[in-house]
Amino acid sequence: MGFMDFVKKFKESMAKNAKVTKRYNDMGFLGNIDRGLKNGDFGIGVYLNMENNVGIIYGANIDDYTFSAEDIVDFEVKKDYAAQIAKGGNNYPAKRCIITFKDGKKAQADILSDKFDKFKKAFHLTEGE
Repeated sequence: MGFMDFVKKFKESMAKNAKVTKRYNDMGFLGNIDRGLKNGDFGIGVYLNMENNVGIIYGANIDDYTFSAEDIVDFEVKKDYAAQIAKGGNNYPAKRCIITFKDGKKAQADILSDKFDKFKKAFHLTEGE
């Protein structure tokens, strides 16, 4: 890889990081994905948003993974786990759940407690489904 290829890759990386940061600070931010989940399908540094009535799992190192209510085949809330999300120097309570998609992928999601009901309603979910 030549120097110009390096510069091009660096610019692409910076643009993707800027997009992730903007989404992370957006009102559609719901939570984190796969924190502490070994061999998860999405990895570390990945987040969950709701944009234009679809769910989006995104991060600087992955392509956007979009899903709708029809794509969720299992939804399990880990009631015995009190998650927290660190954002802007503060910690916010979250609920941990495991989401299984029809393509077989699984996501461990820590969803902000104050947005959890919005998430369930948007994707037609009930706890323990």
